[in-house]
Amino acid sequence: MQDVLAICKSGAVVMAPGKDIKTGQWKYRIEGITPDRRKVALVVACRLERAVFITVFERTS
Repeated sequence: MQDVLAICKSGAVVMAPGKDIKTGQWKYRIEGITPDRRKVALVVACRLERAVFITVFERTS
C-alpha cells in the first residue's frame, strides 16, 4: 500500500484516459518510482467521487 500511495503522490499519468465500455469508468495509468527506487505503474478507474485501483505492476523498462 505504501508503494501505491507514493505513486499517487509523485507519479504521473502517462497515457490519455480510456473509458471502459462495460462500466463507463475512466481508467488512468499512473507511473512513478517507489521509495525503494522501483519503477511501478498502477491503473486506476475513476467514476464521480470514487477511485478503484485495478492493478499495480512493476515496469521492466
